[in-house]
Amino acid sequence: GWAPGDIGLVLPDDVGFPIFDTDNSQAVYIEIHYNNPQRIRSMKDSSGMRIHYTYSKREHEAAILQIGDPFVQLYGQQINSGLTQYQFNCPSTCSSQVLGNQKVTVLMESLHMHQTGIRMKNEIIRDGSVTHTAQVDVFDFDQQGTFRPQQ
Repeated sequence: GWAPGDIGLVLPDDVGFPIFDTDNSQAVYIEIHYNNPQRIRSMKDSSGMRIHYTYSKREHEAAILQIGDPFVQLYGQQINSGLTQYQFNCPSTCSSQVLGNQKVTVLMESLHMHQTGIRMKNEIIRDGSVTHTAQVDVFDFDQQGTFRPQQ
């Protein structure tokens, strides 16, 4: 993925996203968000993307895990005016439904808030202790909070 202020994602040589490998995986989904608050009609899109593919399966499969409030809608709750705080949790019972007992290596972490939030923190808690923290104290749409955890 890519967002303003980010350099994009380049996978390690032994990692790949499986595409066209099952009957349920016969398309590539591309999502583009435009930022044109003045609604300038003559604004042109010159973006693009490059996909590198191979017929040889990579040693490790990549996937995307999205947690939190993906549409910034607070699951139907009204968003209060002024500075407010909301917290979302994904306990181990939730993540284990998706991940099972698989080992996971996080290649990229994005604290993405569209233009709704100003501060975000993501913590990984194991056995009651914080083992990882990513934090954006002042969110700027043009410099989004993308982190590449040390491997």
